[in-house]
Amino acid sequence: MTPDLKTFRRLTVRFAAVCLLLNVNVACWQPASVRGSFVTAAPIAAAPPAAAVGADFPVSASSASSAGERSPASVWREGERVYLAENSPLRARLRFEAAREEVRPASLRFVGQIVPDPQRLARVYAPFAGKVVAVHAGAGRAVEAGEPLVTLHSPELVAVWGEFRKARTALNLAERNWARQRDLFAHRAAAQRDLEEAQADLDDARSEFEAARERLVLWGVDPDSAATSSPREYPHLVVRAPQSGRVLELAVAVGEVLQDEAEELGTIADLSVVWLSVEVPEHELRRVLAQMGRAGAPYTVAAHVAAYPGETFRGEVLSLGELVSEETRTVSLRVALPNPDGRLKPGMFATVEIAGEPQRGLSVPASAVVQRGGQTLVYEKLAEGVLAARPVTLGVEAGERFFITGGLKAGAQILTQNGVLLP
Repeated sequence: MTPDLKTFRRLTVRFAAVCLLLNVNVACWQPASVRGSFVTAAPIAAAPPAAAVGADFPVSASSASSAGERSPASVWREGERVYLAENSPLRARLRFEAAREEVRPASLRFVGQIVPDPQRLARVYAPFAGKVVAVHAGAGRAVEAGEPLVTLHSPELVAVWGEFRKARTALNLAERNWARQRDLFAHRAAAQRDLEEAQADLDDARSEFEAARERLVLWGVDPDSAATSSPREYPHLVVRAPQSGRVLELAVAVGEVLQDEAEELGTIADLSVVWLSVEVPEHELRRVLAQMGRAGAPYTVAAHVAAYPGETFRGEVLSLGELVSEETRTVSLRVALPNPDGRLKPGMFATVEIAGEPQRGLSVPASAVVQRGGQTLVYEKLAEGVLAARPVTLGVEAGERFFITGGLKAGAQILTQNGVLLP
């Protein structure tokens, strides 16, 4: 075989491969001298033309050639339309149902979570670094304000205690010196200048003492106790509860060394009133605002939790957020729920009911909704073997159905199963 013939053959094979990839009908020509020396590319069935969409005839690969020999795939997509070949096994697995109008529930239902009231929440910190020598309370325990939580041993406390004792001694000395100078001046045995200097020293000593005393008070140390104790008697700092409530967390253990005074030791919350945090979908915001506006302020909602079936907890709406979350497209709703017996625990999920007026709307089965590429889709049947991916806007969920607020018309034949298998 000559070099020119070899080159021609290689180029022809490459051309046939490109034709296969492009999925077009190609007639591959070759010289008579080499015809039959290699396999020619079979014509490939083209996808249905755009004009065929919505036609009354079946769309299949057999309209061009035998599907088993010429169709490279039994399912393909062009834009928003999906085509299924006549021999596609997926056809038998598809089920359709007409989108129908139904009465939307009078009450709006949302899922929320129980959280502590931030105004009744206190975080516990150590005033300085030290070693934990005792833990007096654990998670779940009810404590009163001022009750001991943790005892620390810290060299910094000893230093602060020493500064306080030093300032107290200096104040006592300054007071005695001032009293002596005053007595001498009264008996004309000291000059006015000496008395004024003693007064200035006394004022400075008082300022130093008050600063050291306030430092102890700020760190939770009793100045009177520190003034009468020795270094061996007063080496520890007791961290006390800043408020009454229940210990939600106390993340320290005996022997642990706290390296940073900004390290959080635990959390105490007054759970007599808790918040129900609800995320309201953007598309339901209008109905929520309308209902709350009709009822007036304050507005009361009903909540149900799985832990207490059949019971209803009622609370007052505190606020409706001003911002829509970019990630979830929801607005935060806060509800205050009385919790005198402490049965509602932070972290519980609750279903919230907001009374509303019944409305008619378009609904589809929940199984028909597909999330793909950041979009919410349903597949509408246009003809046998032809479907269209329709972006829709979801409304409220009622049982096993979703109400559609946009993107679909009543009567449309909607794929109800196996939509995730489509391209």
